[in-house]
Amino acid sequence: MLIPFAKVQLVDEDNKLGDPTSLKLILKTFDPKVDYLKLVQLEPPVVKIINIEEEKTREREYEARVRLSRRIAIEDKELQVPWHAAIGDLQHKAKTARSLIEKGDRVQLVFARRAGAGKTRWITDAEKEEIVALFADALSPVATRWKEDDRSRKVIWVSYWKPLESISAGVRQKIMDGIVEKRQETIDKKEERRIRQQDKERRAAERRAAKGV
Repeated sequence: MLIPFAKVQLVDEDNKLGDPTSLKLILKTFDPKVDYLKLVQLEPPVVKIINIEEEKTREREYEARVRLSRRIAIEDKELQVPWHAAIGDLQHKAKTARSLIEKGDRVQLVFARRAGAGKTRWITDAEKEEIVALFADALSPVATRWKEDDRSRKVIWVSYWKPLESISAGVRQKIMDGIVEKRQETIDKKEERRIRQQDKERRAAERRAAKGV
């Protein structure tokens, strides 16, 4: 970025502001391949010498934190559970709900009549309690209710579950471990490329030496 001022004030590493100085003089004090001059304030004009590699590192770390926050953000999942489903189907739904919880998501279980059920036998309150209890038994080892069940509508029962803190912590740690592992793989590959390049340059130098160049 072109700095449109003849004189500026330089902020040093201790964030101390220097006296107004010629911009040209400041530009001669650092290697532009290593650092660059950033205008941090317009009035009065204030500049700071920024290390290019350190700036890239900070940007990568910020992007990594943003990606991490997105990945560990809790999502609300809704699972429809028909009251008249067969026991095997109910057990399968319960396993699905548990797998979502174990991934760190919150789950809303919506118990209701199946669409197009027609003249299906009306389910009793006791039967509803048994079905909801089946899900509670499946989820209780890994989850807890984060909100009272909603039974305001006659044929619909909504149950709200979230992961236990130990489950959430485990999910976060697993994500962090994956990020660290991927970062280490990137570092290792970069080091391998550097070693190969050094080896290539060494062999080229040996060939030149053998030819007496």
